[in-house]
Amino acid sequence: MTYARPVTERIVVIGADAAGMSAASQAKRIAGDAVEIVAFERGTYSSYAACGIPYWVAGDIGDPERLIARSPDAHRLNGIDLHMRTEVEEIDLAAGQVTARDLATGRSYREGFDSLVIATGAVPVRPPLPGAEAAGVFGVQTLDDGAALLADLNQVKPQRAVVVGGGYIGVEMAEALVRHGVAVTVVDHAAQPMTTLDPDMGEAVHRAMEGIGIDVRTDIAVTGFETGRDRRIRSVVTADGSIPADVVVLGIGVRPNTALARGVGLPLGDHGGLRTNVQMQVLGHDHVWAGGDCVEVLNLVSGQYQHVALGTHANKQGRVIGHNLAGSYATFPGVVGTAVSKVCHLEIARTGLRERDATRAGFKYVTVTVKSGTKAGYFPGTQQMTVKMTAERLSGRLLGVQIVGYEGSAKRIDTAATALWNHMTVEDMIALDLGYAPPFAPVWDPILVAARRAAADVRRAGPLSVGSHSSGQCHDPEAGFAAVLRAERARRGDKATAATHHPSDGQVEPVRSGKRVRRFGRARPAHRRAGRGDLSADRAGDPCPARRQAGPDAAGSHLRRGGAAGPDVGLARAAAGLGRRDPRAAGGRRRPQRQAARHAACSSCRKTAATRPPRSVWSCTRTRSSTGCARPRRACGIRWFRIACTSSRCRSHGQQPQQVLA
Repeated sequence: MTYARPVTERIVVIGADAAGMSAASQAKRIAGDAVEIVAFERGTYSSYAACGIPYWVAGDIGDPERLIARSPDAHRLNGIDLHMRTEVEEIDLAAGQVTARDLATGRSYREGFDSLVIATGAVPVRPPLPGAEAAGVFGVQTLDDGAALLADLNQVKPQRAVVVGGGYIGVEMAEALVRHGVAVTVVDHAAQPMTTLDPDMGEAVHRAMEGIGIDVRTDIAVTGFETGRDRRIRSVVTADGSIPADVVVLGIGVRPNTALARGVGLPLGDHGGLRTNVQMQVLGHDHVWAGGDCVEVLNLVSGQYQHVALGTHANKQGRVIGHNLAGSYATFPGVVGTAVSKVCHLEIARTGLRERDATRAGFKYVTVTVKSGTKAGYFPGTQQMTVKMTAERLSGRLLGVQIVGYEGSAKRIDTAATALWNHMTVEDMIALDLGYAPPFAPVWDPILVAARRAAADVRRAGPLSVGSHSSGQCHDPEAGFAAVLRAERARRGDKATAATHHPSDGQVEPVRSGKRVRRFGRARPAHRRAGRGDLSADRAGDPCPARRQAGPDAAGSHLRRGGAAGPDVGLARAAAGLGRRDPRAAGGRRRPQRQAARHAACSSCRKTAATRPPRSVWSCTRTRSSTGCARPRRACGIRWFRIACTSSRCRSHGQQPQQVLA
């Protein structure tokens, strides 16, 4: 194999779990004897599945060895010099050395390196509260933590347990303790457990937890821990009083374990994790690499960095590091925030952004929530599931999906995660070719039902670029014209509702303001427009004889008030209501509005769009004018209307549009 650059001679890896050992194994697999790898792990186990600890505690997994993917001896057989129960205490980047201490003997020694891999993981958050270090208070992050908790449960036989925090670990550990016959109380400062979901979806998790006997207390802050004379936990102190406890599990999250990195001045992000480039090189240090729970990653939906402690990312990042260490090339572009969990029989899944995440990232969005079945409705054993979908208001780009349901629900999140990864819009998702058979899904999969509802809401809420760019965003410059007109009307103090210009069909669609919807631009009889002023000059050069005959008070005369303004500008001015007055002000009655759906097709890009044009955009068959006609349709013989395709993807933008018979 030919390498892009000289391979590293000596690699030191700090941490022997997912990221560290994936990096070491991949580099050794590619480079072979050209590299020498030394790894240090302060714990007892290597390459283990920390996510399986709650199920081990619950009794689903009897032997912890089943959680170990590769033992220390297996790594040594592959040529990796792995030192267990050895902690790295210091890094000297200038000298290219680390100081390690054998925890069994207390001996310290130094090891040199050409490249350094930091995979120190994360540590459970322990709040700086009185009694937080008492006996009987456990964090659950490593197999050693799980072993200590199980030993305590078997020896002390606790009757009451308190789980602080309602996140993934908190919810899973609460169920595990219930299965040990312990009365469990979950205390969370948030309004609902599982804050990775929106509160309305978290409410379903709340009900499921109470359904298996867990006492869930939300909106409560823990202020301390009371201990007995033996310095063991006796109760958890909250703002609402004390909760008796024989054992406490901290499930309030983890933080990156970056004490070593901070000590040598390596760059850290806002969440305390190491910052790297896409090759997982620490920024500003060509020979230092980092991966796993100790780094921050880029969220590809929000564009912001965050700390995500998941084994899936750690293994991928380790593989990327191994490739680059061996002279190959690989990148880790980021994440979309996909995760699944369960409490009893309720499955929980999410990907992308929550509502507050979308707001923080600056998105305008719509959300829909649908309830459906996991199988065909007539098939035995079908279960209920709820899907919540969030999409960007202007482009329809998918922003996030959350699922709460029973068997067969959670893994549907992978469809949404794939759509997020590829920047798909909800309109694109409707046509996804998903698998169907009655034992597995309804004819319309719940994900597609949610996408269909979201696409409809996007159309109603604002401009939607049908067949948009791969980025999911429409950059048509004409889309902003109606917004300018709305701002002008707001400056003038006009209370009438503005309208939105749809870049996909070139027409005007009214938008809702408060409880009423006004539609502008439709023709009105001349006697209902008294007091409009003399606009004869605007009609003098009008090519339509019907409008010239109708006189200055004709509807739509204000469309040409700007002189040489084109038809799109005229329609937008009509939509904004500039120069219009309410017919009721002249004593007239409001006329019912007939809205016949029409279909128009652009001959260039072959798009079709269902439109509901107001009456003033009907064109005259004599002149093919699209500025509107003053006379009623029957009197003028109008049979045609025109729609100009203004989509930025239409290559013949601005050419003569195809006319469609109404």
